Amino acid sequence: MRAESERRVEAAYARLLACTDHELRIAIAAEVILCVFDEFYRQLCEYPYRAKRAFETMDPQASNRISTERLGLYSRFIVEHGPRILAAFPAPTASTCGRRSTGCLSR
Repeated sequence: MRAESERRVEAAYARLLACTDHELRIAIAAEVILCVFDEFYRQLCEYPYRAKRAFETMDPQASNRISTERLGLYSRFIVEHGPRILAAFPAPTASTCGRRSTGCLSR
């Protein structure tokens, strides 16, 4: 299941990078974000079962490792996907905004 989710995420990124229509790029970006969130949530939902198994087998090292992984999951996704999404949408310039760059939204 994990490989399938990762393929969906990568396919959405590929569509985003290949698209040149601005409005469609926004829709595809929303799809990318949803695919990334679905994968994040899928992984997040695995942790209670893994923690329960570690508790039931009296494995404190696994329990600590699972807790540490769970706490870092959100950060790991932001570090991986935040820059990729930003790279797909370069900062606006005066020529792309159609007005002086001070009128553009800042990053």
